[in-house]
Amino acid sequence: MTINPDGINVPALHQFAQAVAGDASKGNAQFNVKTRWEHQTRSEATVCHYTLGGTTHQRHFEIAADEPTELLGPNSAPNPQNLPMAALNASCQWATLPMPQPWASHFIAWRLELAANWDQRGFLGLDETVNPGYDEIS
Repeated sequence: MTINPDGINVPALHQFAQAVAGDASKGNAQFNVKTRWEHQTRSEATVCHYTLGGTTHQRHFEIAADEPTELLGPNSAPNPQNLPMAALNASCQWATLPMPQPWASHFIAWRLELAANWDQRGFLGLDETVNPGYDEIS
């Protein structure tokens, strides 16, 4: 088994890609998250399983979300706006690391930072001309 310097099993990645190329249904993936409100501005999402190629795989992760005190929460977890940015950062890293490119082995450490601009006047309904969500993610 050949593991690249980043710990990715490149032959296994190629084997998975070949299996999907031979049978597209093996690449069908479904992920789910169940979210429940706990109190005040806090909620908790639970990841229970995912399905890949028709086979369900069990897993368990809990992801809390809350608002900072300035937005009337107790600041007990990242807010819901932080979570999609964290997911985008993680997916970008995942997509890049397993690439068996000559330059990929030269990474020792790297970081990715996102910022999102959101004018709260739209969210609060104070100005109909202002988008109630993100205007820009950079």
